[in-house]
Order: sequence, then C-alpha cells, then structure tokens
Amino acid sequence: MLSLSDAQRNERWNAIEVTLATPAVILTLQYLPVLVTRLGASPLWVGALTSGGALMLTLAAVLAPLWLQRVPDFRRAFGLPLLVWRSPLIIMPALLLLLREHQAEAIIGVMIALHFAAGVLNVALTSFLPRMTLPDRLAGLVSLRWAMFGFGIAIFSLPLAALLNALTFPQNYVAAFAIALLFALIGYGVAMRIRVAEKPTEDRRAPRPSLREVWAHAPARGYLLLSLAVHLVVNAPVPLITLHLVRGLKMTDL
Repeated sequence: MLSLSDAQRNERWNAIEVTLATPAVILTLQYLPVLVTRLGASPLWVGALTSGGALMLTLAAVLAPLWLQRVPDFRRAFGLPLLVWRSPLIIMPALLLLLREHQAEAIIGVMIALHFAAGVLNVALTSFLPRMTLPDRLAGLVSLRWAMFGFGIAIFSLPLAALLNALTFPQNYVAAFAIALLFALIGYGVAMRIRVAEKPTEDRRAPRPSLREVWAHAPARGYLLLSLAVHLVVNAPVPLITLHLVRGLKMTDL
C-alpha cells in the first residue's frame, strides 16, 4: 500500500497531467468536427466521425482487459495508449499540409481508428486509479481529476479559439495543434512520474459474473440503459449542430 505522502504526490501529478491534457481534448474532440466541416466533409462523414469513434471505443472497452493482462505495468499499459491518443496532434497538421485532396476524409478515418487507443486508455485509467492513492482518498482523487479537467477546459478554450480566429486557415490549426502537442508532451512526462501500488492478489476461486448475469441484475441493467440514453441524447446531435453552426450560421472559430 502507498504511504500518505506517495498518495498525495500522485494526486498532485494527476491534477497537473489532466489539466495539461485539456488543449488536446479541446482540439481533437471539440474543434475537429469544425475542422472537417470547413474542409468540406459531407454530413455523412461528419456523422461517421462520431458514430465510428463510438464503435471503436466500444470495441476497445471489450478488448482492453486483454491488454492489461499482457501488459500489467503502469508505464506501458497507460503510457503507450496515452501516446497513441495524443498522436493526432502530429498527424492532423501533417495531413493538412501534405494532402491536396480528401483531407477531411483522411482526418476522419485516422481519428476513428485512433479512438481505439482512447478506449484502451479509459479502461487503463479506471483500472489504475485505485492504486494511485489510498482507499479512503479515491473519491477525492476522482473528484480532483474532474475538477481540474473542467478548469483546464475553461482556461484553454478561449485562448485556443482566439488563436484559431486570428490566423488564416490552415495555419491556424497547425499552430493550435503544435501548442496542444507541447502541453501534451509535458503532461505525458508528468503522468510517467506517478507511482502506483502493487496490484492486490486476486482470489481466483471467485468466479467473475458473465454478461448475462450482469444484464439480469436490475440495478446494473437500469444503469446501462440510462447511460446509453444519456450518451445518445448528448452526442447524437453534435454533428448536426456543428454543420449548422459552421455552414448555416457561418460562425467563426471564436
């Protein structure tokens, strides 16, 4: 088990890492639909960016436990998918500068594929979080991560939007991706300073519940259905809203 000082140090590294990750999140999740819309992507392609990414996240969630079994140490199991999920910060500006045609389709295809790394990363983070702090401090760590994520979104969104609005296209996106990449690399270095506790020994005699057993459990089934409904309501209209804002209302990036 970690000492109190080790747990507190890990919590500080977590807070710094998630804050530094927010410029990458803003660009890859909020502004990427705007970018491909400006590049002339059809409504079908913009919708594929959302639905295809969701399918890759689902597939990764199913397969990620196999990854964690084969790669149990934190630095590789968490660090490698983190690097892959940050690679769009290099790939997207390269596609913008090197391709002359089908830029939007290429960007969407790459992003859909890389959502697999994001799904593995989500599962790895969920698996390692309890080992980053003490049991009675876990809720505080989760709360701190979400608080610092919101703080990072708040402080970085407007400067990045102002940069995108100030420069000409596509140099504005290249510059924004470069800045986000710098923050992401620093954040990766911070994340690799986290030290997790040893994995507790599992009781192999205790059988794991099957998917059928989980579905038969009424509270679990209700939670899954409610989560699905919430995600559909929140995420399904995003492509249409982006298309209307960019093409219909002619809004700027700011």
